Parts: sequence; C-alpha cells; structure tokens
Amino acid sequence: MKASNIEYVKISDPAGNCTEIWTDLANLQSRSDSYDSEGLQNITIVKEQGRRVIVIGNVDGKVDTTTWLIPDKIASENKILLGKFLKV
Repeated sequence: MKASNIEYVKISDPAGNCTEIWTDLANLQSRSDSYDSEGLQNITIVKEQGRRVIVIGNVDGKVDTTTWLIPDKIASENKILLGKFLKV
C-alpha cells in the first residue's frame, strides 16, 4: 500500500469526541476510529472492497468484536458507488 493512496480525515468537537478515518483509495478499504473523553470507543474496518465489515468496540467495559459479510449484490453495488465517489 503506497502512502499516496491513503486519505486521512480527522473530525473532532469541543466535547472531546473525535473520529479518525483512513481510506485506502486503491483497494477501497477503510478504517474509522471513534474516541470520546474516556478514550477509544470503537474501530470500524471495511475490507474486501466494501464486502466485509469488522467492528471492535467497548461494550460495558469489555472488548467486543463483530464481523459480517454484506450480500454479494449489495457489495457489488457498493463497489461501483465507492469507485465513482472516490474516482478510482
């Protein structure tokens, strides 16, 4: 993965909440980390060109991980839309 293919965005507010988003434009993958005043709350990773979603989060003080596959038809449509949106 070349550094020039990665887009980084950071969004924060006065209350101390923050979201950092990394998007791999070449491989149509992304990672989003969400923080509040207590620290990291969750990580969302979208892989396989929008087909696989992984969420790692803080649920009642414990780490919880969930992963799922988006149905092929929806994943194909997402790939087309992502390609147009990201101009890949």
